[in-house]
Amino acid sequence: MCSTATLRTPPTANVLAHPRGAWIATCAPLEPARQAALEAAGARCCCAAANPQGRVSLPALLACLAQEGIHSLMVEGGARVIQSFLSERLIDQLIVTIARCFVSGLPALDQPFAGGQHPRLVDTGSAWYGPDLVLWGHLAPAP
Repeated sequence: MCSTATLRTPPTANVLAHPRGAWIATCAPLEPARQAALEAAGARCCCAAANPQGRVSLPALLACLAQEGIHSLMVEGGARVIQSFLSERLIDQLIVTIARCFVSGLPALDQPFAGGQHPRLVDTGSAWYGPDLVLWGHLAPAP
């Protein structure tokens, strides 16, 4: 799935060539011709409300996907995506892969959480997969 507030994904994007298609989430108005071109390339479009920062509202996106029969979602992303899903407590389970090389980027949790309470994981585990360490756990209920 691609998420873009401005619907910049071109119809030629490789992600749209997947045999099962791809979802594009946007909060930009869908111009009919552009939407038709994206759908002809294999996309399914979901226009959701914007959040206060002008990005796709995650609760609105999940509601849109639920209406389409999607009730389970694997989210892959960097610091901003992780922070967004955690701060809105929209995850059940978190899996983090730590590689032995530093790629750079933003800290995973770079903003304070409501009430100063950082999320906690329960039922945690870890395993080495080749050179990578994989950590997992379920999000603990809010205090």
